[in-house]
Order: sequence, then structure tokens, then C-alpha cells
Amino acid sequence: MRDRARRRWLALVVAACGCGGSGSSGNGDAGFSITLGPVETFATHAQLAELGFTWGPSDGTMGAVVDGGSYTFFGSAQSSSTCAGSPTVQGAFRITGSLEQLGGLPPQGCKALFTRGAAPSGWVFDRDYAGGGAVVPFRSGTTSGLLMSYHGEVHWTNPTGNGLCNSVPCFYGGIGLAVSLDDGVTFHSVGQIIQSYQPLSVYQGGGRNAGIGYGAMVVADAAGNPLGAPPAAPSSAYLYVFYADIDPGGPGACANAGCVAVARARFDEMVAAVMPPSDPATVAALFRKFDSTASDPWSQPATSGDPTENTASGHFTPLFDDRNSALPSVIWDSVMNSYLMATQVYQAGPPPAVIVIRSSTDLLHWSAPLATYSPPSGHQLYYPSFIGEGGDPLVGGAAPRLFFSTFVTFPNWSQSELDSLPVQIAASK
Repeated sequence: MRDRARRRWLALVVAACGCGGSGSSGNGDAGFSITLGPVETFATHAQLAELGFTWGPSDGTMGAVVDGGSYTFFGSAQSSSTCAGSPTVQGAFRITGSLEQLGGLPPQGCKALFTRGAAPSGWVFDRDYAGGGAVVPFRSGTTSGLLMSYHGEVHWTNPTGNGLCNSVPCFYGGIGLAVSLDDGVTFHSVGQIIQSYQPLSVYQGGGRNAGIGYGAMVVADAAGNPLGAPPAAPSSAYLYVFYADIDPGGPGACANAGCVAVARARFDEMVAAVMPPSDPATVAALFRKFDSTASDPWSQPATSGDPTENTASGHFTPLFDDRNSALPSVIWDSVMNSYLMATQVYQAGPPPAVIVIRSSTDLLHWSAPLATYSPPSGHQLYYPSFIGEGGDPLVGGAAPRLFFSTFVTFPNWSQSELDSLPVQIAASK
């Protein structure tokens, strides 16, 4: 799959004016340039298959922790019969390596962190698929742990055509939260934290998917200023989770397709709720969606609290409506002094998707696209994930890494690879 054209440097200079689409006043990118490339192969499918994977990682957003220069990556995958610890299951797994290339498996080997149906009893949101995901460290007293947002799905058969929806099983997506208290060796689901605006009953049995995403997590204060993770003062910190939602009455491109939205919960309240013994009803009530049309913009419930998902959740306002957007990944960049968001954008004609990068200083107001990466002719890309290149995977510097899965034809994983590129940031001269 690798060719010289693929390795070329792709440059796009950030507009110094900071002009953008809806809500661009939070743009903090003036005076900087962004250079994308060169694209590097992190792992071929053959290499991942040798480790015991049929598809993925990563079938979705990735997260990471770092110890020195060694990274442990978290992502969704399906294991094969050669995965000794968890053969032939779908779920969240770990792999190791540097930012440039695959290393292998952690000491525990090929073993699922959790699998589909991991949600607390009676909750259906991850019945047919469960995959994470972004991770954020937390502390409760003397206990340290990791939070993982993850994508769950309920499946059905399309009554028309080949039974699929856009080449994959028809699904209604939800976002759950899993917790590790052993440095990421194992995770357990504490329940659902975000549900699509329209309930499962609107989609189930039809030919449309509700692709909510995997949930990009950011720790910040009430005004969107970045905080360390774990935050020094949890009572004044929030966990922001970015996802995609659909509102038939939404503005611009968001009336007919998914657009990026955000929900948040107070960090201290969330940590208290997820520590054992956790209660899924309490967890489901933690997060509130951002809705600029409400008198209190953070008053809309992020879930309905209904374990069957057949009740509508709260309304939301898309963060930008100039283009449809899915699978957001967000990182704070210390050089740019702004947040960067990478989203997957579907477009008519080949290639079917591109990755678009935007910036913000407050998590609510996002710039117009600053850079776009398109795959080479004859290839398709999915699942962008930002990983910081320094000592904190949640913070970027001069060259945060953007990971993504590249296909010849989605969803044929046998001709896929996991790629990455540095997003190089420098002051404009």
C-alpha cells in the first residue's frame, strides 16, 4: 500500500486572521502553520494478525498511556483463534510500541480488557459491540485509575438489500464508561454516559445507523481552560466528552447528517460515582449535553436513563455546522496554545472520507478547517486519533501524532493498515 506519493509532505498554512465557520471566536490559531506528514505505517494488517487480531486495532478512536518512551495503546478489535487470552471475541484490547511503529503485546499477551455485553445488567447499549478507546487518569483518595470512554452498539438486520447499512451491520450507537484500577490491565463497564438525541426506536428495523462515535475526553475547567489529568482540584474540573449526534431539525449540514456535540460532568462527582460499588443509574445521570438554545446551556441530560434506550435523551447544539463530522478526537496543544480536533468527514465521490483539523481555545467555539488530509487515490481512511508526543498522551507539543486506519476498500481489514503522521506546528514567519 505504501508508495512515494503517499510519503510526500502535505502542507497547509493556518489562516492568520482566525476566520472560521460558526462560533469561530474561540479560535487560537493566528500566527501558526500546520504541516501534515510524512505518513508512516505503524502496523500492517499482517503484523496485527500475527498478534492474534482478525480486524483492528483500531476499529475506532484510540487512547494511550506512556512510560518513558514506551506507549501502551488501547483500541477496539476482533481477536482470532490464535489470541490465547481471549480467542475469537470482539472488544477492547492493548498493543504496545513507539509513536512510529508497533512493538507488540503487553506482558499479559492478547487479552480483551472487556467485550460486548459488558454493561451492567439490563443495559443494552453495548449488547452487540463494545470498543474503546480514549483513556484519562483519575485519582480517588489513595486509589489511582484510568477512565475509558467506549462505543457500544445494538444491531439489527436492514429489511432491504443485503441486510447491512452502509457496508456494516445496522446499529444504534451509545457511549459507555469503563474503569481500570490496575493500571489498564483490566477494565469494567460502569454504564452508559451518552445516548443519541433520538431514541433507539426511531432507528431500529430501518436502514440508517446512529453513529455516535467513541467519545473523545478532555479535562478542563468550566470555561474550557485545560487542566492536568488527574486534576489538582477535582471539584472545579470537568470531564468533557465529544461525540456525534443527529437532530433532524439541526442547522446547516447537521439537519441530514451527524455533527460534533459535547457533554460534560463534574470530575469529582464522576469519580465518586464510578468507584465500586457503582450504580449505573447514577452514572447515566452524570453528564449534561451542551445546548445553546436552553436557558442553562448545560442542562440537557446526556442519557434518558432508560436502559432500553427507547426514550429520547436531551437536545444538543452542534459545535459547528458547516460540514458533517464524525469520530472526533481532541487534544490540547501546548505550542499552539489551543485545542486541536480531528474529525472524519464524509463527502460525495472518491475518496469517501477525509480527516479535517480545527482549533479552539474554549472547547465550544471551533475554527473553520485548518488542515485536511485526504488518502491517496484508491484508498479509504477511518478513525482519527490524536496522541501527544511528549510525556502526556493527552497533550501535544510541536508534533502531536494523528493515527488512523487506512483501507483499500472498507471494511476489508485484510488490506488495511494502521498509519500515523505528525501534525507539525510552528510559528509563522
